[in-house]
Amino acid sequence: MLASGEVDAFTVFEPTTTVGGMAIGEENAIYFRNDTLYRKLNILYTTKDRLDNATSRAEIVDFLRKLGKTHEVFTNEPEKAWPRVANITGTGSAANITGTGSASGYVATEEVMRKFWPLTK
Repeated sequence: MLASGEVDAFTVFEPTTTVGGMAIGEENAIYFRNDTLYRKLNILYTTKDRLDNATSRAEIVDFLRKLGKTHEVFTNEPEKAWPRVANITGTGSAANITGTGSASGYVATEEVMRKFWPLTK
């Protein structure tokens, strides 16, 4: 719809913004990005009972360690994560966004990951 001119603008979360820009050509895209207007917050909650239970506390600590390691890979070696993230996000390729593909079965490409990844910080 964007590439065909049916709509003039759209707002969404990444990587869809990047895919849309790729569909109409980067030279035709204008991005309004301002981290002071929006920021991601990831909040994890638990209960005192879960922390008091040795088994569940160990599971929580293990999860947080793995989350920290994942964050390190995403930050320092993102190309290792791109294939998996591209596969599970299912957000689409430029061809699908232009209307040449179906609405189902979108597969984000590593090219899309490479372009939008710096915006996820």
